[in-house]
Amino acid sequence: MDCLKRLKLVHWVVILLAFAAPLFVKSGYLMHILIDTGFFIILVTGLNIVIGYTGALSLGQQAFLGIGGYTSALLMKNYHLSYLSCLTAAALLAGIAGLLIGAVCLRLRSHYFVIVTLAFALIMELVCINWVDLTGGPMGMPGIPSPTLYIPGLVNFTFQTKTHYYYLVLVMVFIGLYVTYRLIHSRIGRAFIAIRENEELAKSMGVNTFGYSLFAFVISSMYAGVAGSFQAHYLNLVTPDMFGFYSMITMLLMIAIGGKGTISGPILGAIIISMLPEFLRMAEMYRLSIFGFLLVIVTLYIPDGIIYKMMPISNALESWKVRLWRTLSSNS
Repeated sequence: MDCLKRLKLVHWVVILLAFAAPLFVKSGYLMHILIDTGFFIILVTGLNIVIGYTGALSLGQQAFLGIGGYTSALLMKNYHLSYLSCLTAAALLAGIAGLLIGAVCLRLRSHYFVIVTLAFALIMELVCINWVDLTGGPMGMPGIPSPTLYIPGLVNFTFQTKTHYYYLVLVMVFIGLYVTYRLIHSRIGRAFIAIRENEELAKSMGVNTFGYSLFAFVISSMYAGVAGSFQAHYLNLVTPDMFGFYSMITMLLMIAIGGKGTISGPILGAIIISMLPEFLRMAEMYRLSIFGFLLVIVTLYIPDGIIYKMMPISNALESWKVRLWRTLSSNS
């Protein structure tokens, strides 16, 4: 119980520090890094639901990111809807796309599933490049209006500064993490884990493996749609690069380094991958080489992710403190 209380205290300290960050970070560039980190936390938290908890390797998450970004941009630019409406539409359309694609590709197994999800992302990229009248083609859609939170008679606020965007993405991050936590620590989450550990055994126990896997895929797609909507309005630009394979590689690295199948792992991975290149900027010529070397080291020696490596250390420290306390109590 004491350990649980301390863990809750740590969580509250982290939340307070996160909300107080703009008071200490005065650099606009560093604030941009924090905003970018929050964006990736939303994105990989959603992807981790599929990869980490159901055990399916999806390479199409960037497609739903692009769908969310273009949906939100088109609705606000052409129909002047409020940002909340655009955000909701982006999440719903990405979820519908995830439902349609998942209903097909989840019937496949192993590498066939991977190939189909990747093919979907490549097809969406080609559609955005060639559908010039709707998407703007290879140049994308610039000049997307800044998001406005509008509630008639109550609120009419436009997000303009980096501090505004930081708090916007921070609220999104905490809502996303809370939803993920409640989802994983429920009957649905237990079904996800059962599918990951042994799908055939889960099916024999009465678990609707296809239904739960499809639900995880749809939720993951909606997370990507929310992240895409935020990025489109933050950058005031959407391009077909959102569908690019580089985005998928970045997400996979974040999950692999942080640790899949945990809530904290993707957060840690997103922070490391987003911030580490900036700390290596002093060695500009060797920055990418150092970054690649560190990735190889982590992959070879910490294949399950950093978060799993930290767990034994945390347990050992807790055990050591308990033994020390018992020794001091017995001596007194």
